Amino acid sequence: EKDIKKAFHKLSMVYHPDKIKKGEQTEETNEIFLRIARAYTVLSSPHLREAYDDFKKNGVPWEKRYYGRWAHYYGAPSHDLKTVVFATVVIITAVHFLLKYQRYHRLVAYVKTKEIYKKRAAKLKVEKNLDENDTIDVEFSGLKHPSWRDLLPIAIAIGIWRFVSYWTWYIVWIKILRHPYDAEAELLKKLNMTKEEYEAAKARYMEKAAKFKTSAKAKKARRMMRRYKQGLPLR
Repeated sequence: EKDIKKAFHKLSMVYHPDKIKKGEQTEETNEIFLRIARAYTVLSSPHLREAYDDFKKNGVPWEKRYYGRWAHYYGAPSHDLKTVVFATVVIITAVHFLLKYQRYHRLVAYVKTKEIYKKRAAKLKVEKNLDENDTIDVEFSGLKHPSWRDLLPIAIAIGIWRFVSYWTWYIVWIKILRHPYDAEAELLKKLNMTKEEYEAAKARYMEKAAKFKTSAKAKKARRMMRRYKQGLPLR
Protein backbone atom coordinates (compact mmCIF):
# COMPACT_ATOMS: atom_id res chain seq x y z
CA GLU A 1 0.00 0.00 0.00
CA LYS A 2 2.88 2.37 0.72
CA ASP A 3 4.33 1.72 -2.74
CA ILE A 4 0.94 2.39 -4.35
CA LYS A 5 0.50 5.64 -2.44
CA LYS A 6 4.07 6.69 -3.26
CA ALA A 7 3.59 5.97 -6.97
CA PHE A 8 0.28 7.87 -6.99
CA HIS A 9 1.83 10.97 -5.40
CA LYS A 10 4.76 10.79 -7.80
CA LEU A 11 2.50 10.66 -10.88
CA SER A 12 0.19 13.32 -9.41
CA MET A 13 3.10 15.73 -9.19
CA VAL A 14 3.50 15.32 -12.95
CA TYR A 15 -0.06 15.05 -14.31
CA HIS A 16 -2.20 16.91 -11.75
CA PRO A 17 -3.92 19.89 -13.46
CA ASP A 18 -2.58 22.26 -10.78
CA LYS A 19 0.99 21.10 -11.44
CA ILE A 20 0.87 21.55 -15.22
CA LYS A 21 1.50 24.92 -16.75
CA LYS A 22 -1.46 26.60 -18.41
CA GLY A 23 -0.09 26.34 -21.91
CA GLU A 24 0.88 22.66 -21.55
CA GLN A 25 -2.44 21.40 -20.12
CA THR A 26 -4.43 19.37 -22.68
CA GLU A 27 -7.33 16.92 -22.74
CA GLU A 28 -4.84 14.08 -22.96
CA THR A 29 -3.10 15.08 -19.71
CA ASN A 30 -6.48 15.39 -17.98
CA GLU A 31 -7.46 11.91 -19.19
CA ILE A 32 -4.16 10.49 -17.95
CA PHE A 33 -4.71 11.98 -14.49
CA LEU A 34 -8.27 10.60 -14.35
CA ARG A 35 -6.92 7.13 -15.16
CA ILE A 36 -4.29 7.48 -12.44
CA ALA A 37 -6.96 8.55 -9.93
CA ARG A 38 -9.23 5.63 -10.87
CA ALA A 39 -6.35 3.16 -10.62
CA TYR A 40 -5.42 4.50 -7.18
CA THR A 41 -9.07 4.23 -6.02
CA VAL A 42 -9.24 0.59 -7.09
CA LEU A 43 -5.82 -0.47 -5.80
CA SER A 44 -6.17 1.29 -2.44
CA SER A 45 -9.52 -0.40 -1.64
CA PRO A 46 -9.27 -4.11 -0.62
CA HIS A 47 -12.80 -4.83 -1.88
CA LEU A 48 -12.30 -3.15 -5.27
CA ARG A 49 -8.84 -4.66 -5.65
CA GLU A 50 -10.20 -8.16 -4.99
CA ALA A 51 -12.91 -7.59 -7.62
CA TYR A 52 -10.28 -6.27 -10.05
CA ASP A 53 -8.01 -9.30 -9.51
CA ASP A 54 -10.98 -11.64 -10.02
CA PHE A 55 -11.88 -9.80 -13.22
CA LYS A 56 -8.32 -10.14 -14.54
CA LYS A 57 -8.29 -13.85 -13.73
CA ASN A 58 -11.84 -14.97 -14.67
CA GLY A 59 -13.25 -12.17 -16.81
CA VAL A 60 -16.80 -10.83 -16.57
CA PRO A 61 -19.29 -13.44 -15.20
CA TRP A 62 -21.88 -14.56 -17.74
CA GLU A 63 -24.81 -13.33 -15.63
CA LYS A 64 -23.36 -9.81 -15.45
CA ARG A 65 -22.35 -9.94 -19.11
CA TYR A 66 -25.95 -10.53 -20.30
CA TYR A 67 -28.16 -9.21 -17.51
CA GLY A 68 -26.00 -6.11 -17.02
CA ARG A 69 -26.37 -5.16 -20.68
CA TRP A 70 -30.18 -5.34 -20.58
CA ALA A 71 -30.29 -3.64 -17.18
CA HIS A 72 -28.28 -0.76 -18.60
CA TYR A 73 -30.43 -0.62 -21.76
CA TYR A 74 -33.77 -0.55 -19.94
CA GLY A 75 -32.56 1.47 -16.96
CA ALA A 76 -33.10 -1.40 -14.49
CA PRO A 77 -31.01 -1.59 -11.31
CA SER A 78 -27.84 -3.54 -12.07
CA HIS A 79 -28.15 -6.14 -9.31
CA ASP A 80 -26.51 -9.52 -9.48
CA LEU A 81 -28.56 -11.99 -11.54
CA LYS A 82 -28.45 -14.57 -8.74
CA THR A 83 -30.02 -12.07 -6.35
CA VAL A 84 -32.73 -11.19 -8.87
CA VAL A 85 -33.55 -14.87 -9.54
CA PHE A 86 -33.61 -15.69 -5.82
CA ALA A 87 -35.90 -12.74 -5.02
CA THR A 88 -38.22 -13.66 -7.92
CA VAL A 89 -38.49 -17.28 -6.75
CA VAL A 90 -39.22 -16.17 -3.17
CA ILE A 91 -41.95 -13.75 -4.30
CA ILE A 92 -43.59 -16.32 -6.62
CA THR A 93 -43.44 -18.99 -3.89
CA ALA A 94 -45.02 -16.67 -1.31
CA VAL A 95 -47.82 -15.58 -3.66
CA HIS A 96 -48.50 -19.19 -4.72
CA PHE A 97 -48.69 -20.40 -1.11
CA LEU A 98 -50.95 -17.51 -0.03
CA LEU A 99 -53.34 -18.20 -2.91
CA LYS A 100 -53.40 -21.89 -2.00
CA TYR A 101 -54.03 -21.03 1.66
CA GLN A 102 -56.84 -18.63 0.73
CA ARG A 103 -58.42 -21.22 -1.57
CA TYR A 104 -58.32 -23.84 1.20
CA HIS A 105 -60.12 -21.59 3.70
CA ARG A 106 -62.67 -20.59 1.07
CA LEU A 107 -63.41 -24.27 0.38
CA VAL A 108 -63.64 -25.02 4.11
CA ALA A 109 -66.13 -22.18 4.58
CA TYR A 110 -68.19 -23.53 1.67
CA VAL A 111 -68.12 -27.14 2.93
CA LYS A 112 -69.25 -26.06 6.41
CA THR A 113 -72.49 -24.76 4.92
CA LYS A 114 -73.39 -28.22 3.57
CA GLU A 115 -75.66 -30.64 5.40
CA ILE A 116 -73.22 -33.55 5.11
CA TYR A 117 -70.59 -31.58 7.03
CA LYS A 118 -73.04 -30.73 9.80
CA LYS A 119 -74.07 -34.39 10.12
CA ARG A 120 -70.47 -35.59 10.33
CA ALA A 121 -69.60 -32.88 12.85
CA ALA A 122 -72.60 -33.83 15.02
CA LYS A 123 -71.62 -37.52 14.83
CA LEU A 124 -68.02 -36.78 15.87
CA LYS A 125 -69.22 -34.63 18.78
CA VAL A 126 -71.33 -37.53 20.03
CA GLU A 127 -68.41 -39.95 19.67
CA LYS A 128 -66.03 -37.62 21.53
CA ASN A 129 -68.61 -36.56 24.17
CA LEU A 130 -68.48 -32.89 23.20
CA ASP A 131 -71.14 -30.23 23.67
CA GLU A 132 -73.14 -28.88 20.75
CA ASN A 133 -71.47 -25.47 21.09
CA ASP A 134 -67.95 -26.93 20.84
CA THR A 135 -66.15 -26.54 17.53
CA ILE A 136 -64.69 -29.53 15.74
CA ASP A 137 -62.92 -29.95 12.41
CA VAL A 138 -64.13 -32.67 10.05
CA GLU A 139 -61.61 -34.06 7.59
CA PHE A 140 -62.70 -34.63 4.00
CA SER A 141 -60.75 -36.49 1.33
CA GLY A 142 -59.20 -34.06 -1.13
CA LEU A 143 -59.42 -31.15 1.32
CA LYS A 144 -55.96 -30.92 2.84
CA HIS A 145 -54.49 -28.05 4.83
CA PRO A 146 -51.51 -26.44 3.00
CA SER A 147 -48.15 -27.44 4.47
CA TRP A 148 -44.45 -26.95 3.71
CA ARG A 149 -44.75 -29.62 1.02
CA ASP A 150 -46.98 -27.23 -0.95
CA LEU A 151 -44.23 -24.62 -1.28
CA LEU A 152 -43.59 -24.26 -5.00
CA PRO A 153 -39.87 -25.24 -5.13
CA ILE A 154 -40.49 -28.24 -2.83
CA ALA A 155 -43.57 -29.29 -4.81
CA ILE A 156 -41.56 -29.11 -8.06
CA ALA A 157 -38.71 -31.12 -6.48
CA ILE A 158 -41.15 -33.78 -5.22
CA GLY A 159 -42.78 -33.98 -8.65
CA ILE A 160 -39.42 -34.43 -10.38
CA TRP A 161 -38.40 -37.08 -7.83
CA ARG A 162 -41.64 -39.02 -8.38
CA PHE A 163 -41.27 -38.79 -12.15
CA VAL A 164 -37.66 -40.00 -12.08
CA SER A 165 -38.37 -42.78 -9.54
CA TYR A 166 -41.36 -44.05 -11.54
CA TRP A 167 -39.49 -44.24 -14.83
CA THR A 168 -36.45 -45.76 -13.12
CA TRP A 169 -38.68 -48.46 -11.64
CA TYR A 170 -40.45 -49.00 -14.97
CA ILE A 171 -37.24 -49.30 -17.03
CA VAL A 172 -35.39 -51.50 -14.52
CA TRP A 173 -38.27 -53.67 -13.29
CA ILE A 174 -40.41 -54.01 -16.43
CA LYS A 175 -38.06 -53.50 -19.39
CA ILE A 176 -34.73 -54.88 -18.14
CA LEU A 177 -35.70 -57.52 -15.56
CA ARG A 178 -38.92 -58.38 -17.47
CA HIS A 179 -41.11 -58.72 -14.38
CA PRO A 180 -44.80 -58.88 -15.32
CA TYR A 181 -47.02 -56.11 -13.98
CA ASP A 182 -50.47 -57.31 -12.94
CA ALA A 183 -52.64 -54.20 -12.78
CA GLU A 184 -55.60 -56.08 -11.28
CA ALA A 185 -53.47 -57.60 -8.50
CA GLU A 186 -51.99 -54.17 -7.68
CA LEU A 187 -55.49 -52.66 -7.53
CA LEU A 188 -56.75 -55.39 -5.19
CA LYS A 189 -53.67 -54.88 -3.02
CA LYS A 190 -54.31 -51.14 -2.74
CA LEU A 191 -58.01 -51.69 -1.97
CA ASN A 192 -57.16 -54.49 0.49
CA MET A 193 -59.86 -56.69 -1.06
CA THR A 194 -60.10 -60.17 -2.52
CA LYS A 195 -61.20 -60.69 -6.10
CA GLU A 196 -64.64 -61.91 -5.01
CA GLU A 197 -65.14 -58.86 -2.77
CA TYR A 198 -64.04 -56.57 -5.59
CA GLU A 199 -66.45 -58.17 -8.08
CA ALA A 200 -69.33 -57.91 -5.57
CA ALA A 201 -68.54 -54.24 -4.88
CA LYS A 202 -68.29 -53.56 -8.62
CA ALA A 203 -71.68 -55.20 -9.21
CA ARG A 204 -73.26 -53.08 -6.46
CA TYR A 205 -71.73 -49.94 -7.93
CA MET A 206 -72.98 -50.74 -11.44
CA GLU A 207 -76.46 -51.41 -10.06
CA LYS A 208 -76.47 -48.05 -8.24
CA ALA A 209 -75.19 -46.31 -11.38
CA ALA A 210 -77.96 -47.86 -13.48
CA LYS A 211 -80.58 -46.71 -10.97
CA PHE A 212 -79.08 -43.23 -10.81
CA LYS A 213 -79.31 -42.80 -14.60
CA THR A 214 -83.10 -43.01 -14.41
CA SER A 215 -83.43 -40.95 -11.21
CA ALA A 216 -84.78 -37.40 -10.96
CA LYS A 217 -81.34 -36.05 -9.93
CA ALA A 218 -79.71 -37.43 -13.09
CA LYS A 219 -82.45 -35.97 -15.28
CA LYS A 220 -82.05 -32.60 -13.56
CA ALA A 221 -78.26 -32.72 -14.03
CA ARG A 222 -78.62 -33.54 -17.75
CA ARG A 223 -81.15 -30.74 -18.17
CA MET A 224 -78.81 -28.26 -16.45
CA MET A 225 -75.89 -29.36 -18.67
CA ARG A 226 -77.99 -28.79 -21.80
CA ARG A 227 -78.97 -25.32 -20.59
CA TYR A 228 -75.34 -24.57 -19.72
CA LYS A 229 -74.15 -25.54 -23.22
CA GLN A 230 -76.87 -23.36 -24.76
CA GLY A 231 -75.82 -20.40 -22.60
CA LEU A 232 -79.14 -20.30 -20.74
CA PRO A 233 -79.53 -19.70 -16.98
CA LEU A 234 -79.35 -22.92 -14.97
CA ARG A 235 -82.57 -22.18 -13.14
